[in-house]
Amino acid sequence: ASGIDIVLAIDLSGSMRKPDPSLGMDTSRLEVVVDVLQEFLKQRTYDRIGLVGFAEKPYLINPIDLDKETLLQKLANLQKIIVQEDTGTKLISGMGVAINQLRELQSQSKIIILLSDGKDSSSSYESPLVLAKLSHDEGIKIYTISFGSDKDGETVDKETLREIADITGAKHFEAENKTTLESIYKEIDLLEKSEVKVKVNSLFEDLYFWPLGTSILFLFIEFILSRTRYLRIP
Repeated sequence: ASGIDIVLAIDLSGSMRKPDPSLGMDTSRLEVVVDVLQEFLKQRTYDRIGLVGFAEKPYLINPIDLDKETLLQKLANLQKIIVQEDTGTKLISGMGVAINQLRELQSQSKIIILLSDGKDSSSSYESPLVLAKLSHDEGIKIYTISFGSDKDGETVDKETLREIADITGAKHFEAENKTTLESIYKEIDLLEKSEVKVKVNSLFEDLYFWPLGTSILFLFIEFILSRTRYLRIP
């Protein structure tokens, strides 16, 4: 099986952890993301997948590998990760770690799925667009997702996320709730399908009926002869 190498980069800033009334009572955006990603991972059987969290600083939560069970466990505990200086959302932090996970790998397709709900806090000389160009040169596509609405006064940096996706030859998506987020990950799943090659090493054919049939035939002949030509009368 020839899979795709994927890194999931998730915003862990404070706004992702706060309850979002538009998503349901006491439900945070991060909780919704975790639920959706659990289903997404179940569809990517043959892919190597890594998990990166970021706020002001990046966090490598799970290196890229094929172990889905461990990845699902770490994903379920994502909200328990203590994030220091989580007041900002520095896109360049998550992008840098995600790119480093992929750049040395020899694979046919390498992608990053970057999700954020806040305004990029990177400084002007740390523009994430510079990393986007590096990602493009390394053959890595970055799909971006802006999650959340502007109803609570917070601004999602859709413009920057859209530019990152455009530079790397990917797509930008906007999600306001769980339903639209699920549809986005399903679309990415369809856009980035793995090539699976199955090689048959052994072919089995049942031949037992030949000796079985011969045995039955000899038993029948023995039964007939024992009662005719070879019949013995004491």
